[in-house]
Amino acid sequence: MKACFSQLPLSPGKKWTGKESAAPLKLEESGLSTVGPLIYTLGVESLQGKFSVTGSLTLDVHLRCVACLRTLPYRIQIDDFSVQLELANKRSADLTPFVREDILLALPSYPRCRQLAPNHPPCSIKLPACAFTQKKSDRSLSLLPAWRVLRNLTLK
Repeated sequence: MKACFSQLPLSPGKKWTGKESAAPLKLEESGLSTVGPLIYTLGVESLQGKFSVTGSLTLDVHLRCVACLRTLPYRIQIDDFSVQLELANKRSADLTPFVREDILLALPSYPRCRQLAPNHPPCSIKLPACAFTQKKSDRSLSLLPAWRVLRNLTLK
């Protein structure tokens, strides 16, 4: 995503809007599959040779639930995109690495069906119970039956 600042309105309050292909972001390398274009609304200001680019980014992707491995649509919405660039005698810059970084940071760490699509039915996979249970009477930890077998295991 290249920005040619000599062609952009650099006054405060002016916005630069549009759609661009998400292919240059190379999100497939991170396991993402994009559904549509990157939609952006950016404002550009110049101050003493530095350019400040702020605005919002929207991208529709498919994410995989970590529990059931189902692929679901997810909208990445970044309302506080901001980058400052110092350009020496240049009037253009490549915003691609900054946009890519913000998109990757906006992804959920461990996406689950309920988080990706709240109206979607929950995962059919039940997560395993905790390996320890706490008795209310003496507050000591006791092992579940599956772990008792391992406690009695003797190694040669």
